[in-house]
Amino acid sequence: MMKINDSVQESMMTPLAQSLMQDHQGILKDRYCHVFEALQIQASANLRQPMSGEECAVNQSALEIAEIAAQVITRFWDRCHVK
Repeated sequence: MMKINDSVQESMMTPLAQSLMQDHQGILKDRYCHVFEALQIQASANLRQPMSGEECAVNQSALEIAEIAAQVITRFWDRCHVK
């Protein structure tokens, strides 16, 4: 069912990628995205608190990484399960 790139062998994929390929209902994808959304909420809340420049940079990076991770997981799942 893989539609991403037929030349990519499943044995070369990470366990996460393999699991997402087998996640036909989207349950695992939703769980991962929920975790990253929770991280985004926490990082955003942290950014509203007084903190040092270094702490601010760390929280900003965490926010950006969580946003990107959720997007990557969703796009990968969508491409694997194109109908």
